[in-house]
Amino acid sequence: MVLRTFLLMSFVACSHSTPVRPGSAGIVSLALVVDGLEKAPEKLTRSLQGGLANLGYQVSVVPSHHFAGHGSSAARRRILSQRALAKSHHLLVELAAEATSQMGGAYRWEVTAGLSLVPMGDQKSLAETSFHVPVFRQHETDGVVDVIGSALPAIVERVHPFIALHRSGSGPEQPAAETQIAPSRQPIYLVMVDRFANGNTANDGDADPTEALAFNGGDLQGVLDHLGWIQDLGMGQVWLTPLAKGRKTPFMGHGAFHGYWTEDLREWETRFGDDQVGVAFRKELDRRGMRLILDLVVNHVDYDAPLVEQQPHWFHQAGNVVDFRDPVQRVTGRVHGLPDLDQDVPEVFAYLSSAARSWHDRLQPEGYRLDAIQHVAANFTKPYGDLLRSLDTSEPVVLGEIFEGDVKSLSEGIVAHGLDQAFDFPFYYALKSVFCDGAPFGRIAAVFGVDGMYPDANQLVTFVDNHDLPRIQSACAGDAGAVDRALTTLFSSRGIPAITYGTEVGLAGAEEPANRGVMRFVRHPLRNRIAKLAQLRMSRPALHSGATRILEIGDEHLVVVRHLAEDGVA
Repeated sequence: MVLRTFLLMSFVACSHSTPVRPGSAGIVSLALVVDGLEKAPEKLTRSLQGGLANLGYQVSVVPSHHFAGHGSSAARRRILSQRALAKSHHLLVELAAEATSQMGGAYRWEVTAGLSLVPMGDQKSLAETSFHVPVFRQHETDGVVDVIGSALPAIVERVHPFIALHRSGSGPEQPAAETQIAPSRQPIYLVMVDRFANGNTANDGDADPTEALAFNGGDLQGVLDHLGWIQDLGMGQVWLTPLAKGRKTPFMGHGAFHGYWTEDLREWETRFGDDQVGVAFRKELDRRGMRLILDLVVNHVDYDAPLVEQQPHWFHQAGNVVDFRDPVQRVTGRVHGLPDLDQDVPEVFAYLSSAARSWHDRLQPEGYRLDAIQHVAANFTKPYGDLLRSLDTSEPVVLGEIFEGDVKSLSEGIVAHGLDQAFDFPFYYALKSVFCDGAPFGRIAAVFGVDGMYPDANQLVTFVDNHDLPRIQSACAGDAGAVDRALTTLFSSRGIPAITYGTEVGLAGAEEPANRGVMRFVRHPLRNRIAKLAQLRMSRPALHSGATRILEIGDEHLVVVRHLAEDGVA
C-alpha cells in the first residue's frame, strides 16, 4: 500500500484564491433505491442515514416511493434534485443483491452499490462510482433486505470518502494559511522523564533500572543534557510527563514511575528535580528557542495521597466508572479506582490554581497538557484554561487529552472545554488500521473528510503512538516499511505531529510497561528519517499550515494535495 503526497507550492503566478475547508461535514439529501423493490425498506434507510449521521452529516431522506416506476439513474437523479433540500449535496444510493454461489456450506451473495453525487453549489457536476460487496449467508432463503443490511456498514465506509473526494471545493472558505509556522505548531517530542536519561544519580533513591515497574532514575537533568538530541531530531517542543510529587511504589501490578499518580501537584517529585535544575532547564530551552509543554493532572490523585484523608470533601464519592459513555459517571466516577477530585468545590479549584502558578514560576511553560479531561467537567476546564493563559503574557497553549476516537465527540469536547489544541485520536486509529492492520485508505480519507467539524484541524496534535498505546513498532509487527509510511503520512498531514521518545531508535512494546521502555541513545535509520521529515515539514508552509484536498482514493492508495492560498492553488 502506498500514500502519495503532492506539494503544490508557489510556482503558479498571479493566482491568489483562498483555500476552502476540505470535506466539511454538511447536509446531504439522501435517496435510497433497492432494485426489485418498489419501496426501500425503512430499516435499510434508517441504517444508512444513521451511518452518515455518525460521521457528522445532517441527512435529509427523500422517500423512496417517489422513485417508483423510474428505472434509470438519470431519472432518479432528476427526481432527487427536485425534492432535495436547498444547499445540500444530492446523494443517490442504488443497491441490488444477487446470490452467486455456494462455498463450504455458505451462500455467497454480491451486493452492488451505485453512488451518484451532485455536490452542493455545483448542480452541473456529477460524480459516479460503483462497487461490489460480497456477503456470505448460511441460508439460501435469506432475503434481499437482510443481505443488504449485512453489507451496509461496508457501503457507508465507501460512501463517506466518496463524498469527501468530490465535495472538497464546496465548503465554507477559510482564511489564508500562515506561511511561517506558529511556534505552538512545531513538532512535539514526548518525554517520560523517568525512562529518558539519568542526569543526576544523587536523586535516584531506590531506583532500579533492572526492574520494569520501578523508578529507573531518569530526571530533568537527563532531559536537559539531551536537549540537543531532541532539537537535532527536528522537534521544537518538549512535552514532559508530570514532575509533581507522586507515588513511589507500584500498585496492583502497575508502576508509579510515569508520574500521573500525584500526591501533591504543587511540589517537585525530588527524584525528577528541584528549582535549581528547573532554572537551568528553562535557560537552555530559551537559548535553543525551544518550547515546553508540561503535563498537569487535574482529574485525580494517587490512591494513597494524603489529601484523600485530609480533605475528603474534595472528592467525588461515587464508585468506579463502569459506563464510560455515561456523562455523569465519566466525570464523577473513579477512573481505574483513582480518587476523583470534585472541581466544583472552591478549595479544589484554588488548590489546582495554586499548582499551576507554582509550575509557571519554576518553568514558565509555553503550554500545558491537561490529562484525562474527558473525566473533568467543562465548567472547570474553561476557567482553568483561562487561568493558565493569564499566567504569562505569551498566553500559553492549553492542550487537552480527550481519549475519543469519534470525530463528532472529540470536536464537541474541544469546544466545550475551551481547548486550544487536542490530541487527534481518530487520525491515530486510522493510521494504525491502514498501515499496521491493512485497512483500506478510505479510513484516512474519512478522517480528513470531516475536518470541517473541528474549530481548526491544523491545531490537532497527531501521533502514531504515545505512552498509553502500543509502540508503532509493535503495532506494525516490526514492519519497517509500514512504520516508515505511517510516519511519512503523519508529517505530511494537517495537525501538529508528536513523536514519543524512542520512536527514533525503534523502541518497541505493546503493553505497559513494555511500551514505556528505557530510552537508548544509539544510531538508527529512523532517527535520520524523522529528522528529514521534520525538516521538510518546517520548510514547506503547505505542510505545516495548509489545507488538504483529496484527489484520489483507492483501497491501496490515497492521493492528497496540501496547499496554501499564497501558493496559488485552490
